[in-house]
Amino acid sequence: MPVDVRSDIMSRVCGSLQACDKTTPMSKESGRVQRAIEALFKSKPNDAFATWEICWRVYPNVGRLESKHKLAVTRAAKRVCARMPDWQSMKTWYRGGELVFFNHASVKSYGLARRKSECRYASDKQIRASLRSGGDHHRYVVEGGTWWRHVQLYIADREPPSCSIIVADTNGTCRERRAARGRRNLRGRR
Repeated sequence: MPVDVRSDIMSRVCGSLQACDKTTPMSKESGRVQRAIEALFKSKPNDAFATWEICWRVYPNVGRLESKHKLAVTRAAKRVCARMPDWQSMKTWYRGGELVFFNHASVKSYGLARRKSECRYASDKQIRASLRSGGDHHRYVVEGGTWWRHVQLYIADREPPSCSIIVADTNGTCRERRAARGRRNLRGRR
């Protein structure tokens, strides 16, 4: 086939030769999947999402989720987490190692992520009930609980070390305390 005919066919199919060129770099902007995930994370900062949950929200009209959908969502969610530093991921403890994305600055989100990473067959309703008052894991998310302290340590580490925190004493007066010292006090006794 002559070169002119080939370029004419390619331009009709692709719009231009440059659009079909494999060496053309991809856009540096967020794609549709990344924008959808970022909007989801911003709209629900106190929630945690497993990869399959995000897939159903990003691809609502797909009849069956395939590995290509999960892979695209995982890649996009990791990129969104890089732009939104409080959002992180943890691997599930059960076979398959699915990722759960959560807001590390939120105790509720962290607690949901921990429960989702541990319980494969528990429904979302059962997981939320276990974190509410009277639930099996409520003691971890209340002030002074283990998961509450994990979030407080993360927040203390996130702040620059030169910043000060105003702390109220028991007698009502306020004093200044360094963030590093506050972090040590959150660890509790060993």
